[in-house]
Amino acid sequence: MTNNTPKIKGTHIRCKGNVEKNFEQVPHSIFKYLELGLISGNELAVYILLLKNDNNQLGYAFPTIDQLAIWTGITPRTVKAATKRLEIVGLIRKKKAPGY
Repeated sequence: MTNNTPKIKGTHIRCKGNVEKNFEQVPHSIFKYLELGLISGNELAVYILLLKNDNNQLGYAFPTIDQLAIWTGITPRTVKAATKRLEIVGLIRKKKAPGY
């Protein structure tokens, strides 16, 4: 019998059951947003990076548009559009920090 547990190529880190380190949990419901065409792949990438950068104690994520653009490989303009769409569908709330 073979082990079909997904692995990240090159790292040999097992994904299943090892969410404590090196992994972010993504709600299953996010895939419904994709299936229904409510968000795109770019918007999903931005959402996952916002989850990754979320501060549980403070209750928010604070990467810049430029940081998200670099991390996702998409343009700042597309990142702005993605965050706008994520807010429209109710996945995030945007709020300007004082002084920014």
